[in-house]
Amino acid sequence: MRHRWMHRIGGLLLAGTLLLGLSACGDNGPGKESGGDAAEEQLARGYFDFTRLSGRTTGSASVGKEGAVFDSSARTPSLTLGDISADITGKNQLKLLLKNTSDLDTLTFTFLTASDTQPGGGKTVAIPLTKTEDFQEVLVDMSEVYGFLFTLTEIGLETAAPASGELVIRSLEVCKGESSFPLSLAPPEPYLTFQQRSAKGIAHYPDGLLGFWKNPEGKLLFVGSLMGKLVLSEGTPEDPFATVIYNDRRVQNVDYAKYPYASIAQVIRVPDSDILVSPTHLEYQFGNAVFNGVLGLSVSTDQGQTWSLLGEIISHDLDYQTNWGYSHDIGNGEMYIDDEFVYIYAIDHGENQSGLSVSRCPTSEFYTAIKENRVPEFHKKFNGEWTEPGMGGRFDPIQPAGVGANFAQVVYSTKLDQYLLFMTTQFPGAAEAAIGVYISDDPTDFTQSKGYAVSPSMNGQQYPTVVDAATGSQFEVGDTFYLYYGQLGLPWKEIQGDWLLFWGSNVYTRQTISIP
Repeated sequence: MRHRWMHRIGGLLLAGTLLLGLSACGDNGPGKESGGDAAEEQLARGYFDFTRLSGRTTGSASVGKEGAVFDSSARTPSLTLGDISADITGKNQLKLLLKNTSDLDTLTFTFLTASDTQPGGGKTVAIPLTKTEDFQEVLVDMSEVYGFLFTLTEIGLETAAPASGELVIRSLEVCKGESSFPLSLAPPEPYLTFQQRSAKGIAHYPDGLLGFWKNPEGKLLFVGSLMGKLVLSEGTPEDPFATVIYNDRRVQNVDYAKYPYASIAQVIRVPDSDILVSPTHLEYQFGNAVFNGVLGLSVSTDQGQTWSLLGEIISHDLDYQTNWGYSHDIGNGEMYIDDEFVYIYAIDHGENQSGLSVSRCPTSEFYTAIKENRVPEFHKKFNGEWTEPGMGGRFDPIQPAGVGANFAQVVYSTKLDQYLLFMTTQFPGAAEAAIGVYISDDPTDFTQSKGYAVSPSMNGQQYPTVVDAATGSQFEVGDTFYLYYGQLGLPWKEIQGDWLLFWGSNVYTRQTISIP
C-alpha cells in the first residue's frame, strides 16, 4: 500500500445553516470583565465584541462604538480579525448580534484554524440576512462545515456594497448549540513520530489499518503492515505499539510472483477455536507502481505469530489481471461482523464507476468454512440484492454521491444505536484529504449520510483505525473510543513520490472521540 497514500476524491459542498432555536452561548461574553486583558480573554474563548476591537481589525468596514459597520462607503465592505487563538473545541454554532437596515441578503463568514491555514473553499459560509430595525440574534450551525474545529486563528466578514442602509454587527460568539452531529471531538495528539517509530524498529509503520484482538491471557495484540511485512505488538487502546514482538514476517502461502505485496488488517476470532482470520490485501503489480488490488483471507492458529493465506475472496468489477494504465486500489478489506453476517468493505472499480462496495457472508457459514480450512463465499450488494459474486461482481457504491471511496472502517455505536463509517474524504476547502465520519442506521448503506470532518488537515490523513477505550473492540464502541491515523507533516505536492519525506513527516496520530 506504499504506492498510494492519497486519492484525490470528490467531496460534498457544505454550507452554514440558519437556525431557529436556543443555543448554549453566553459564557463567553463580557460579564463583569473590563479592560484589555478581559478583551483578550474573551477572544481566547471565542467571543468577538466588535465595539471593543477598534484597531485590531483590517478591511474596509468601519469598527467603532456600535460595532462593525458594512455600508456603501466601500465597493466590497469587509473585515478581518487575525492574530487570535480562540479555543472552539466542542463548539459548533455562531451567534451574531446584528442589525440590518440595508438591502443586503447575505453575509459571508470565513475562518482559518491552527490545523488548516488554507483560505477559502469550504471554510467560507454564506449567512442569510433579513431586514431588521433593531439588533437581533442570528444563529448558524457550523457542524457540517469543514475545518471549523479546535482553534480559530482568523475570522473574516464580507458583504456586497448595499444600495442603501447599513449592516451593523455588534458581536460574534462561538458556542455550543443544537447540532445533527452527535460526537464530541478532542483535538488530535501525536502518538508516535517517525523517530519514535524508528527507535522501535517500525519506522514505516503502519502502512494500512490495524487489526487487534485479546489473546487467552487477556492481553491486547495488534497486527498490521510494514511495507509488505507484518508487525505484531502488545499494547493497550492508549498505546498499541507498547511492545513490538516482531516486525519482519510475511504472510505465508502467498504466490509472491503473482502478488509481490501482501498485508493483513482487522482480525476476527473464530468462536470455540484458536483460529484468527483477517482480510488480506494483495497487489497484482505491473511495474512502475501500477497495480490492481485483490482481497483474500489469511488465518493464524498461534495467536498471530504466523499467518497463512487461505485464498482470494473479493476483486474489482474489472479484470484484476488487466493493466488499465493506473492503479486500482482495494483497501484493507475492512470488516464488520454481527450475529447474522460478516461484511467486508472494499474500494471497488467498475467500467463506469468507482466506490466503496460491501460484500457479505452468513456468519455461521463463514465460521464453518474457516474451521474446514476452505475459503468462504462472499456476495456483493448490487441493486439492493446480494447475488453478485465477490470475485469480479458488480456493486452498489454505499458512500454518498460525490464522495470518493478510500480506506475506511465501520463500527457500531451502542449509545447511538447507529453505525459509524470513518473514511478518508476530500472535503471542499481542504488542501488534502482528511478523515470524515458518516452515520447510518444500516451498515450497508451510507448514501444519505452527511460527512463530518474529524480533524482538519493541511497535508493529508489516511488509514483510520478505531479502538474502544474500555473494551479494546474494533467493531463496537461505547462512551469513548480512539481514532488512529497517519498524519502527513508536509503537503503531498512537496513529497512528489519521495518516500523518505513521506514517512519522515508522517506522525501516527491519536484522537479521542466521545458520545455525550
